[in-house]
Amino acid sequence: MHRLLLLAALALSACKDDDVADDSAVDLDRDGDGYAEPEDCDDDDPTVHPEAEERCDGVDQDCDGEADEDLTRPFYPDLDRDGFGVDSPVTLACAAPPLFAEVSGDCDDADPAVNPDATEVCNGLDDDCDGTVDGPDAADALTWHPDMDGDGYGDPTQSVVSCAAPGGWVTDDRDCDDADPTLNPDTLWYRDADGDGHGLASDAAASCLQPSGFVATAEDCDDADPAVNPDATEVCNGLDDDCDGATDGPDAIDPSTWYADADGDGYGDPDAATLACDAPAGHIADASDCDDADPAVNPGAAEVCNGLDDDCDGATDGPDAIDPSTWYADDDGDGYGDPDDSALACDAPAGAVADATDCDDDDAAVNPGATEVCNGLDDDCDGATDGPNAADAGTWYADDDGDGYGDPDDATLACDAPTGAVADDQDCDDDDATQNPDTLWYTDADGDGFGDPAAVTQTCERPANARRNSRDCDDTDASVSPNGVEVCNGVDDDCDGAVDGVDAEDSATWYTDDDGDGFGDPSASTAACTQPSGAVSDDTDCDDTDPAVNPDATEVCNSLDDDCDGLVDADDPDVSPSSGSWYADTDGDGYGDPDDPSACGGSGYVADDTDCDDNVAVMNPGEPEVCDGLDNDCDGTIDGLSGCNTTALADADAILYTSSAWVELGTSVAGLGDVDGDGYGDLLVGTMGTYRFLLGPVTGAVDTDTDYDAYLYQSGSGRSRSITGPGDLDGDGLPDMAFGEHDVVLWDESTPGIVYVVTRVPSGRTRTVDAQFRGENTGDYVGYSVAGAGDVDGNGVDDLLIGAPEYLANQGAAYLVLGPVTGMTLSDADGFIEGDNNSDYLGQHVTTAGDVDGDGLSEILVFAPSNDDAGSGAGAGYLFHGPVTGSFMASDADTTFWGATGDRLTHGSAGDINGDGYSDVLIGIPSYDSPTADIGGVAVFYGPSLGASVDANAAADVVSGEAGRWGAGDLVISGEDADGDGYDDILTRAWYAAPDGGYYIAYQYAGPVSGAASLADATARYIGIPYVGSENPDSMDWAGDVDGDGYMDVIIGAPNYSDVAEVAGAGFLFLGAP
Repeated sequence: MHRLLLLAALALSACKDDDVADDSAVDLDRDGDGYAEPEDCDDDDPTVHPEAEERCDGVDQDCDGEADEDLTRPFYPDLDRDGFGVDSPVTLACAAPPLFAEVSGDCDDADPAVNPDATEVCNGLDDDCDGTVDGPDAADALTWHPDMDGDGYGDPTQSVVSCAAPGGWVTDDRDCDDADPTLNPDTLWYRDADGDGHGLASDAAASCLQPSGFVATAEDCDDADPAVNPDATEVCNGLDDDCDGATDGPDAIDPSTWYADADGDGYGDPDAATLACDAPAGHIADASDCDDADPAVNPGAAEVCNGLDDDCDGATDGPDAIDPSTWYADDDGDGYGDPDDSALACDAPAGAVADATDCDDDDAAVNPGATEVCNGLDDDCDGATDGPNAADAGTWYADDDGDGYGDPDDATLACDAPTGAVADDQDCDDDDATQNPDTLWYTDADGDGFGDPAAVTQTCERPANARRNSRDCDDTDASVSPNGVEVCNGVDDDCDGAVDGVDAEDSATWYTDDDGDGFGDPSASTAACTQPSGAVSDDTDCDDTDPAVNPDATEVCNSLDDDCDGLVDADDPDVSPSSGSWYADTDGDGYGDPDDPSACGGSGYVADDTDCDDNVAVMNPGEPEVCDGLDNDCDGTIDGLSGCNTTALADADAILYTSSAWVELGTSVAGLGDVDGDGYGDLLVGTMGTYRFLLGPVTGAVDTDTDYDAYLYQSGSGRSRSITGPGDLDGDGLPDMAFGEHDVVLWDESTPGIVYVVTRVPSGRTRTVDAQFRGENTGDYVGYSVAGAGDVDGNGVDDLLIGAPEYLANQGAAYLVLGPVTGMTLSDADGFIEGDNNSDYLGQHVTTAGDVDGDGLSEILVFAPSNDDAGSGAGAGYLFHGPVTGSFMASDADTTFWGATGDRLTHGSAGDINGDGYSDVLIGIPSYDSPTADIGGVAVFYGPSLGASVDANAAADVVSGEAGRWGAGDLVISGEDADGDGYDDILTRAWYAAPDGGYYIAYQYAGPVSGAASLADATARYIGIPYVGSENPDSMDWAGDVDGDGYMDVIIGAPNYSDVAEVAGAGFLFLGAP
């Protein structure tokens, strides 16, 4: 408006006569803000004028003569940057300058821990700047109580709070009488159970106040008997009645009399008595010893011949002495006694002697001192009548060889000739009946061991160079004898009467040649030094009756072995060619074996040569192809029909069903092994919170509502997401079972998840378990996965592995419980593995990895499907080598298997895929991209050496899915050699398989794996009904040998199976076979 008025004024002035004077001044508005000087204090800046809004920038925008009025604030120096400044100096500014704060009150600007917002602690500082150092508001200040009696305990009725103790004050507030130092919590009171006013020192209680039934004294020695105490009277009763430390002491009022037993023989001296309750040392109740200085003399001693009254019966050496001498009658007075006439006495009776060797006490000439003679008597009583010591005995010589001549070195003196003895002593060898004075000896002049029958000598001793045989036929030649070797030399070398006989070692073998073709019959031979008539040295004629048959003949088709090579006609490659070619038809199907031709043909041969297996009649070009594991039509493809290796779930050997809707039987399945030890594998099938246990064998249709061996359930509400046969967890030699309920609402309304273990053979409907493991925090999802870990610590008992994928902020965790398993809180687990990052979900799958490194200990494998370290949603698998004890982060793993972006590695297993004795790790990669995108697969990594970091997608050996985007490998199970070939096999699954409208497919693939393999070559494919239906494999496991035939079986769960009832679910058992 001001600018319009100005323009109008200028226009009017231009119209005036130049002669008219302008006496008015015009204000110019240079910056066009509607104000001119002097109202505008800066007419070069349109933002500055009287109506402008003042800004905090050091400029007077509203031209009131003041810059930044009412816009600045005070700021305080804050050198320690703790948000509080010191009170001065104050700086006014629009915004806080560097190292200034808007709030003051800091009492130490050099220490950021000291400011008005700090917590006061006992440290010698005024932390909260309230003007008090270590004030009563200190977070760690203590409460103190007065201790007036100095016993270390304070008065609870008085207290102060301070960092330091006031003088004579303590922190303990348990004194019940602060004026009496003997009364405090340490004061001991003694139980007076018998109420006799005296307490027992061994039963004390510390208390400030006297407890009921307790007293201050502790002299009672028996608090169960009121009659026993320091005030009682001592009597002889086996008690210390008056508690003076002496049981039945000398002050007892009813003592007994005891007698000294100085010699310790158990008998007392009647002249040495004393009074006491119990026998004093060296005293007894008996008083019958007759000599207390001799322990061998007492009423209990045996009387012996020693001149004493040993047994105190008044008789010295009495007739009852135990060691009397035996004396023998000597009726004939020869000084030798009769052993049959004796008496016992300490001293000899009249007419008796100590000797008992007389054999005839009626004849004084017969006794051991007499001389034996040949008279028919035993004169010297040596037991031999006319014995060899008879003074007039003859000499006899042993004739052991019975040749009538005695051995001069084996003589015997006797009255009569002993058996086998003679009076002659001329035998020179009494062990040889052929050598005696009548023996004939033959000269062996050539020393060959054989004598000359013409040179003989009779004598007992062998003459020099003589033999007892006379079989040498030439005693001038040592090489000629019965032991000589016959050779072709014109001599009878072996003295058998034949010169150059048939036994000559260098004789030739000659064979009869009856057909005269120059070849001999090998079955008709003779040995001779010279060739017999009609014989030849050759033995290769196979028919000596036909001169046309011999090794030099030509093989022709005549049903004969013409050339004697063992092959007849067409069987002989040397056969002379004839018209046409023929091929063996061993299986008789009319098609010949191209590898077995014949020129002659005949029975068993055909003109065709197109058979691909001439040992199997149903394999030939004319046979229709069937699913039997054979190439029936010889087109080079085994079972070349769609579905030959495919089995529908409905065709299972056993179907485990329920008639109840929405039970979801088969949510989880597990082969447990032989739980009851009967030789058959046993099964566990899970539902929405129940578990059906079935003992093998299992066949046909089984109603698990009634035909179970045990029906296990718990009071909580949850699903059996994971069940397992974990091996032998309690060391009893039989496998056990475990099941996890991750989302169960427990009895206390919490939801941490829980795992149950059963180590016995359950029966009936039962909720009894042998161990349980509850999660540490609500929402941990403990039991989402549970598996046997194998023997991780090497103690011979299997261990248990538990996953909790939502532990803390979904980091996830895995717990290892070492066997024997008895139950514990998971916070006390032997091993603990925590996910590295929030939302890793570690523990969504856990499993044993077997013994990868060959040290005898099992390894464990845990997965974190949402780990992003290798890419968004890549996932990771972590391998920990046994033993595993203590706490670990996932990054502490011995080997980490990394997925690629989007892989979400979730599942894996282990087994000896290449049969080298080391366990191998299998990683499922549902988004594996070779040979086509998202075909999925199972990657194999071989023990024992895997490295610290492994790219799961870089495995050399991978079993990929059948077709693109089938996502194979989302579930992987191994560790069993189902076909018995020495290589472990693989169970896996494809979630998105879609032939013929969409199926879920479970696969059984036989190890080993080499290079880029395909599930199209799986040994078995288990298929449900199209996706729109409900019969699809959702869980699976090796079932063990359920039917006991020695082959591994497979169990598959389909929880949405609805053929019996809506979403009832079912389990399908497929029995293994050769």
